[in-house]
Amino acid sequence: MKLADYQEIKGRLTAAQAIFDDASSPKDKLFALGALLKGAHPKLEAVFSQTEKEFSKLDILFNGNVVTLSAEMLPENTEEEKKKKKGLLLFLGFWNKLKGEIIRVQGEL
Repeated sequence: MKLADYQEIKGRLTAAQAIFDDASSPKDKLFALGALLKGAHPKLEAVFSQTEKEFSKLDILFNGNVVTLSAEMLPENTEEEKKKKKGLLLFLGFWNKLKGEIIRVQGEL
């Protein structure tokens, strides 16, 4: 067997363990089930992929980053739109880091 096969088997065993672990959340169990069933059927993979995307959106909303979520939904049809979206997301990332740094400095003062 190749190293990649061993890594895939190890990943599936870890996913199975997460499903039966009482400490894992329902969300973690769902992701583990998706990892365990990967390759079983294309429609199942599509459903789990879409579910993971929606959960990531919910995480962004719960963290209060509505502007970032809105920026991520911008279209990328042309090269110009891709550059604008990338620039906006970069700006928002720097802005959030700056806000965090201001809070840290205010705490020190």
